[in-house]
Amino acid sequence: MAETKKEHAPHALDELVARVGKNNPKLLEAVLEGSSNEDLVATGASIATARILTDAGRLYDNAFDFFERATPAQKRNIRGFSRALLGVAVHHADALRKLQAETAATSQENATARVVSDEHVQGTVSAALTLRDQAYKSLRDAAAGRTTLRKEVEKAFGVADPPEKLAAGLDGMANVLTTWLASDNTALETRLELANLDKPYATELTEAALAVRAAVATAAKRTSPKAMQSALDREDGVQILLLGQMIRAFEGAHDRDSTIPRLVPISTRRLFNHNTKKRAEPEAPEEEPKNG
Repeated sequence: MAETKKEHAPHALDELVARVGKNNPKLLEAVLEGSSNEDLVATGASIATARILTDAGRLYDNAFDFFERATPAQKRNIRGFSRALLGVAVHHADALRKLQAETAATSQENATARVVSDEHVQGTVSAALTLRDQAYKSLRDAAAGRTTLRKEVEKAFGVADPPEKLAAGLDGMANVLTTWLASDNTALETRLELANLDKPYATELTEAALAVRAAVATAAKRTSPKAMQSALDREDGVQILLLGQMIRAFEGAHDRDSTIPRLVPISTRRLFNHNTKKRAEPEAPEEEPKNG
C-alpha cells in the first residue's frame, strides 16, 4: 500500500505521547545542533501553529502504527527515521501544543491587563500632574519676592513627560519644601505656615512620585506580544524540521519498497511539496495568515 488513511481522534496526540515512552530532551538537543534560532523563527513564522500540529498529530500517528507492525525488512528500508526520533518529534509536538495554548492565554490576559494598567497609569499620572501644579503655585507664592527661592521652585518643577520626569519633579518640589521647612528663615517659615505647606504635604509629594513610578513599572512588566510570538515561531520551526525529516524518511523508504506508506502532508503541504510525489488526500483550504 502506498498511503494509510485513518480517522484521528481529537486527543490522538495525548495517546501517542503515552505510547512513545519517556521524553529525552538530550535527543532534541542533538537534532538541533547547528540550527540557528533566527532560521528556526523565520521558518516557523511562515505557517500557523495549528496547521503544523494538525499534520504532526496525524502523520506521527500513522508512522507509529506502521512501524509497530512493520516487518524487519520494511524497518531496515526506512532510513533517516527511528522510533526514538519519532518519540522526540511527538514530545516536541505535545510541548508545542501546550506553548500555543499558553501563548494564547497570556496574550488574552495581557490584553485585559493592558486596558486596566493603562487606565491606572493614566489616572495616577493625572493625579500627580494636578498635585505637582498645585505645589508649584503654592511654593512659588511662598517664595514671595525672593528671586533665589523662586528659581529653586522653577528648577524643581521640570517637565511632565515622560512619567519618570514627572516623578522627578514631584521629588524635586518635595525636597525644596523639606529644605525650606528646615531653614532658620523666620519670614519663610511664616509664609509656609500661612500657605499650609508642611511636612505631611512634602510626604504627599514624595508618595505621588513613588506611585507614578510603580504604575509605570507594573505596566512595563507585561510580556511583549512580539517576544511571545517569536518564541512560538521558534518552536514551530523546530517542529517543521522534525516533521520534514519524518516525511523525507518515509518518502525514501517508499521509493525502495512500495509497501511502506508515504507520510503525506495536507495542512503543511506547501512546505513539503518537493518531498512528496503525489497526494492521497483532498487539498486543504487556502493558507490563512500566520497567527500562532
